[in-house]
Amino acid sequence: MDVSSPPEKRRALSHHDAILQKLAQHGVPQEYLDQSQAGLVAFVGENRFLLPEIVSCIIPSDVDVSAVCRSFKEDSAGGHRQAQMKLLVSESLLWLQWLMFEEEPCGCLKILAQNSSDQRAVCGTVWKKNDLAYRCRTCEHDPTCAICVPCFQNGDHKGHDYSSNVFWWRVL
Repeated sequence: MDVSSPPEKRRALSHHDAILQKLAQHGVPQEYLDQSQAGLVAFVGENRFLLPEIVSCIIPSDVDVSAVCRSFKEDSAGGHRQAQMKLLVSESLLWLQWLMFEEEPCGCLKILAQNSSDQRAVCGTVWKKNDLAYRCRTCEHDPTCAICVPCFQNGDHKGHDYSSNVFWWRVL
């Protein structure tokens, strides 16, 4: 891209290319960048101490967000601005997921799901007043253990000592 050309003549970088450009400016060698996310995972594997700096290159900066907002100032372009903001954040999240899983995220999650069947986990349910919860005394870790309906239904509790309750206490 020719930075000496007038602004209206410059082609805006895609969010993917903008991340690559920032990473290059922060010292990630081109041979790693040519491999995109997989290359960055390899680079970070060899340079763990640079991880905070790498993450800051990936997360959209205030300047990135302002650029999206400025490019679609008019009210009629609000939908375009929202779509561009979503693309900006989605691209960043994809790169961050690669760094978290150290490989392709969807494939890694599928393997993790297959390998963790029949294992206990925290599903992330946010409990609300009047939600139905199960308690399986056979499976529980402690007497405060509650199981959400989908997790209970996905589990095998045949022959177990279980009961269901409604959350009635104050939940923040």
